[in-house]
Amino acid sequence: IMQKVLAYAANIACSDSAVIIYGESGAGKKAMAQYIYTHSARKDGPFLVLNCASLAPDQIDLALWGGAGQNGVLAAAHNGTLLLEDIGTLPFSTQINLCNAIRRRTFRRPGSGESVPCDVRILVSSQKNLKELVDAGIFFDNLYYSLSVFLITVPPLRQRKEDIIPLAHWFLEAFNEKSPVKK
Repeated sequence: IMQKVLAYAANIACSDSAVIIYGESGAGKKAMAQYIYTHSARKDGPFLVLNCASLAPDQIDLALWGGAGQNGVLAAAHNGTLLLEDIGTLPFSTQINLCNAIRRRTFRRPGSGESVPCDVRILVSSQKNLKELVDAGIFFDNLYYSLSVFLITVPPLRQRKEDIIPLAHWFLEAFNEKSPVKK
């Protein structure tokens, strides 16, 4: 299953279009985003991650746009890739502003008339079906259509049991490198 998903991800990595990555908690959505990034033309640019659910609504705008001479993640990711985790938790007004920034490839920092360039490839992840959130009026439809150029679903490990043994070996080797056993 994962070989097909990775082949698709490698294929769309060549594009500069937005990607929605669906999957359950712990399925590997961030790892999939990193895979797309490392196989893209933007791999030499920054790769930044913002977990939208981890911030209070009043902090999310500061994190995205910056303020008082500080760069937010959109400006910091210029010429690179930005992963917005749990995008379905963004306040509706922020969704509208993000949609405008993606389309214009520029935005205005709050409290400033200055136009900030943001040539950024946007990857988003969600456990929730964003189309259903659009239908429920919770997610801005134009943002959804801007983001849904490519859709990837990372299946949970219970659906790919053939990956358990290789993953166990990989983790064992990784942990042994970090903490070698003394004889």
